[in-house]
Amino acid sequence: MGIRFQAYPRDEESQIIIHVRMLDTDNAGQQEALGIVGVNLIYGAFFLHHEPDQLMESLLDNLNTSRIEIDMIEFNGIAFRHIDNRVMSLKLVQLGLSNAAMFSTDGHVLQPSEVLRKKPILHEDSHHMCTLCLSK
Repeated sequence: MGIRFQAYPRDEESQIIIHVRMLDTDNAGQQEALGIVGVNLIYGAFFLHHEPDQLMESLLDNLNTSRIEIDMIEFNGIAFRHIDNRVMSLKLVQLGLSNAAMFSTDGHVLQPSEVLRKKPILHEDSHHMCTLCLSK
């Protein structure tokens, strides 16, 4: 889901792209949640673009994390020229909107579920080492 807009008249375009995972089990609930996120995204783009932290928090207005997960967000354009998308991805995790943040070696934001889907990964901690296969 995304929005492209001008922050000011005759300004260059800016855009916000998010990946939303809907957690409601029925279609009506998913449609409602997606509509709410869409309205919140439009509001945030036009009224909170200068405060991206508040914009991200506002995406959940009238929703909660049991209904949606936002596992990727990317800000581009003149209105966000000073934004580091890696930091914004980490903010998603901090806000509880996502369980993970991932970026490439060149700093581009990646969607973890897409990158790790059906791929073996290795997790190591000081006590155990295990290999997981993500099949979702």
